[in-house]
Amino acid sequence: MNRYIVPVVKRSSDDVTKGATNLTVATTVSKDGDANTVPKAPLLRTPPGRSPAVWYPRSAAVREVRLLQWGRRWATSFSSNLEPLRCTWLHPRTSDVATHCARLARQEGADSLAEVNTLGAIVVLITCVVVASVGVASFRGAKRQHVVTSEASTTVLWLDPIDKLDHQMAEEWRTYMPSPRPILCFLNREGFLRPPPDTLILRQFPGFYCNEIVYNGVTLDNATLQPLADATDDAVIYHLDQVRNAFYPHWKIVVNIFVGEYAAKKMLGGQEKLFGSLFAWLERHRAVDGVNFDFADDAFFRDADASSDAVSLFASAKADPRWGNRTLSAMMPYAATVLLHEELSLTIDRVLVKTHNLLNKTSVTTQLAAPLDYAGSAHRLPNHRTIMGRLEGLEDNLGKKTCFTIALSGTVFTLKSPSKCDIGDPVMPGRPGKASFSDVCSDTPDRVKNIEDDVAYSSENYTWVSYEDQFTVFEKTAKVLRHWNLLCVAVVDVDLDDVRGQCGRAYPLLRRIYETSYMLKYSPE
Repeated sequence: MNRYIVPVVKRSSDDVTKGATNLTVATTVSKDGDANTVPKAPLLRTPPGRSPAVWYPRSAAVREVRLLQWGRRWATSFSSNLEPLRCTWLHPRTSDVATHCARLARQEGADSLAEVNTLGAIVVLITCVVVASVGVASFRGAKRQHVVTSEASTTVLWLDPIDKLDHQMAEEWRTYMPSPRPILCFLNREGFLRPPPDTLILRQFPGFYCNEIVYNGVTLDNATLQPLADATDDAVIYHLDQVRNAFYPHWKIVVNIFVGEYAAKKMLGGQEKLFGSLFAWLERHRAVDGVNFDFADDAFFRDADASSDAVSLFASAKADPRWGNRTLSAMMPYAATVLLHEELSLTIDRVLVKTHNLLNKTSVTTQLAAPLDYAGSAHRLPNHRTIMGRLEGLEDNLGKKTCFTIALSGTVFTLKSPSKCDIGDPVMPGRPGKASFSDVCSDTPDRVKNIEDDVAYSSENYTWVSYEDQFTVFEKTAKVLRHWNLLCVAVVDVDLDDVRGQCGRAYPLLRRIYETSYMLKYSPE
């Protein structure tokens, strides 16, 4: 097991216990297991046959260390033969001066290590000793420290630190105001874990485009009805709250809880069990402003009794004093009869009609993931597999609490033959994959692009992708909101937009949705 030792001063056993989650990363205990005293200087880890040096795993992840000391901010950096390790000083918000000098890394292989040169090791030692000598009072909170590990590997997750916006970006963002029409932005857990340059970095995220941030990373357990969340989810939620407090006070932070078919049936008959585990989890996450239940496509399928029970469940949750002023919303598949229940919109705060990923799961051909209305290809698939078709089917139940969804991810198929690359051509069996807009936005000599029924698609060799671009998200947002101007917009897979700025400015699709929504009339009263 690899260990990463953080130089800190003596602290209480209570603090050590709080910070020792999973112990995949040895940031809280010394090598000999003494929980009350940890090393005041970094331990030098020397692999067999190598000279002494400071070691850390090879990784493309950001290696950055936050040291809190007095009121100055400066940086010391040095380079290894691979990547730089940076130590940054920030002004603390509390009276304690917390210090940590950790090597931040995500491990791609247990034996993949990179050596920092001896000069770099000396710099790290000197900076840490200086901080300790000026009266460091405590390690940065086992309360506030978020060193997260994965049980599947020894990967270390250090979320992107909060920096002040640079002047140019701050001036630009001041020209934006939150959209009068609610825009819900779904951020996937995977987005925070992807290696650079595709990592979702919140300090580079245009937060004014979103009114609500929906963190998508929690699942309802089929057996216990408990929200399945780990230290990674806790760290992301904590970090979202920090960014909100620093930059975007208008945000509401909502947790998306995926509910499978079996769990959906079980939760209707196990309200007390569900409420007990859910409220206990929410009590530990005070930063969460609401919960969105994301039901599987086959949940409540043509089940009138289950629909009534679901409405009753939502009403009981809202009436429970433990719920407080949190919001309650639900994303429903089109076939869920509960969408037609007249009391649904009176019970919960938002109803999200699933109008993305409208694939025919039994098909073994290329298909458009979310066509608007099949104006040009009505012969290919029935009309109900379109955005307009689904919304028109719910015409009488659409109101100011209803959102339609747009996914910014691409749907990837593998062609059987590169020469047959039109819509409806055969593909290899299996579940389609996902692609980011960064992967498909650029033009290459072998890539063929087209747009049909307000969906973009491209083919290159054996890869065929149905995706959204700036034109298609504008068309869908504009046409839907002109027809139903009370609807809000739920943007799914925001972390699969062009986050790296591969084809210009970052987040072009989210920006286009924001601008389109902003210019269209919205009067919910």
